[in-house]
Amino acid sequence: MEFIKVKRELGEGGFGTVYLAHDELFNQEVAIKVLNFSQNFKSAHMITKEIEALSQLRHKNIVKLFDYFPLPKKQQLIVVMQYLKGGELDEFWKSQPMRIFSEKHTYALFLQLLNAIDYCHNSKIIHRDLKFQNVMLNEPPICDRKGKVDMSKIELKVVDFGIFGSIAGIRMENINFGSLKFMSPELI
Repeated sequence: MEFIKVKRELGEGGFGTVYLAHDELFNQEVAIKVLNFSQNFKSAHMITKEIEALSQLRHKNIVKLFDYFPLPKKQQLIVVMQYLKGGELDEFWKSQPMRIFSEKHTYALFLQLLNAIDYCHNSKIIHRDLKFQNVMLNEPPICDRKGKVDMSKIELKVVDFGIFGSIAGIRMENINFGSLKFMSPELI
């Protein structure tokens, strides 16, 4: 942690907090996830799942994992990832007039998403919590001279693999995971 200087908090989740930091060794901004775990084996297992998934995945539309290391005395795991400056797809969508993208722009965005998910599935990984809040923009949207967003410059990244499932061998999991709000009624 000596080369990483925390700048500010970006958000908080069920297992920990995400911070914007500067990696002085590589001279780049990074996102630092500080994951807290108790003596409870189940919570420690859930925390390490995202690292397990991200360490296997290398795709332009999936957030990059740079490093991770434990802080046993604090019962924390530090995860150093790519910082995505553009924010959540959900925020971007809500900023659009009447929350509408053109068919052409929707196609371009979904193609990126589908490429990432296809890559995951070919790698035997199922995200299980795909929603607008778990898809981020690599960079903030760029506007043209008329103030319209140049959608061709938007690059999406899938994040938050904390509850991923595996379809490799006998690890097929039957447990329903995800955000309750987004689950189909027959799974609840």
